[in-house]
Amino acid sequence: MKISNEYKEKLKKKFRFNKSIWTTSQGTPYIGYNHAVKPTETFPDRISKKEASLIFDTDIRTIEKFLTRNLGRSLPQRHFDIMVSLCYDIGSKALKNSLFFNLYVAGDIDSAFKHYMTWGKKNGELIQSWYNRRKEELDYINYKI
Repeated sequence: MKISNEYKEKLKKKFRFNKSIWTTSQGTPYIGYNHAVKPTETFPDRISKKEASLIFDTDIRTIEKFLTRNLGRSLPQRHFDIMVSLCYDIGSKALKNSLFFNLYVAGDIDSAFKHYMTWGKKNGELIQSWYNRRKEELDYINYKI
């Protein structure tokens, strides 16, 4: 499956373009549209929006392949869209190991989405921006918490 063009553009707007590398308080470097810079990657002092878009597209394709391989079936487009978003935020390893994902893969969709808001917290503490993003994603699929 592939993310819808509509949602892909929504993600780009959500992540906003950064031409230079910036680092989180945890020390993770990012550039472009929230591309996590790997230790093996080097970037010039600045990148263009076009370069950032190419990196973003590559990241999205990697996530699409990961989800397609690990879900083992097709699913509603909007469900796939928000899974791409969540995976972009938390990484494929965290998603694959999450209760949400494992319940979803097992076919227990309702229980899975009851655990979706776990990703609005860090160490049990609500992070308002993360919570808002997860809530917006559930609204996108018309799931009420």
